[in-house]
Amino acid sequence: MINRLLFITAIAALTMGSATALTPLSVNQTYNTGYNGNTAIAPGGDDVNFILFSSAGVTTPVVSDPIPVAYGPVPAGAQWIAPTENQTDDPPAPIAGDAPGEYAYAAALSTDFLVPTDVTFTGEFEADNSVTLEINNAVVASAANPAFLIPTTFSLTINIGAGSVSTPIQFYVNNIADSNIYNGASANPTGLLVSNLKISTAAPEPSTWLLMFAGLGSLLMVRRVRRAVAL
Repeated sequence: MINRLLFITAIAALTMGSATALTPLSVNQTYNTGYNGNTAIAPGGDDVNFILFSSAGVTTPVVSDPIPVAYGPVPAGAQWIAPTENQTDDPPAPIAGDAPGEYAYAAALSTDFLVPTDVTFTGEFEADNSVTLEINNAVVASAANPAFLIPTTFSLTINIGAGSVSTPIQFYVNNIADSNIYNGASANPTGLLVSNLKISTAAPEPSTWLLMFAGLGSLLMVRRVRRAVAL
């Protein structure tokens, strides 16, 4: 009876007195597009936090510079990334960009929880042209062409299992063919911008952990006393 009561007390400590903690989402230990932590990647530099899949093969996206003037404001702490650096369509500069088709930007969130944990993903994204976001292989949000004028927000809560788990995050960007608009140019600007990317988890407060450990300690003490009496 005492053992069961102490065990219930320890488990209850895990579910009571918790607080929601917002922390930057760690994508391979880094953050939003075009940044390594709080450090901006130089124009044309590789954003190694993402892998880029396209008809050209598997490559690493780079920080776009310059970006087309038609794009909306760039939030602080994020930069546009693209298959190649020059994505401008600004006159009188020559048209630059990449071939029409689908470009998939993929990353992964690595976690290591002691117990299965509910994790909420939130953030914003923009893309040229249309884009679909998948987290853990499920469609979370999408934006139609043009998707670079107003940020699209997203939120998803999933349960991530205990132990070392890698949760895939994928942005499928469709670069449309605009050869008629750009005087027959085969290349077309494209890119991806992800900002304010965060996760929230129910993190037990320090007092909660102390209560749990106290309960487990009491349980061990009771067992030792019973074993000594039995001897």
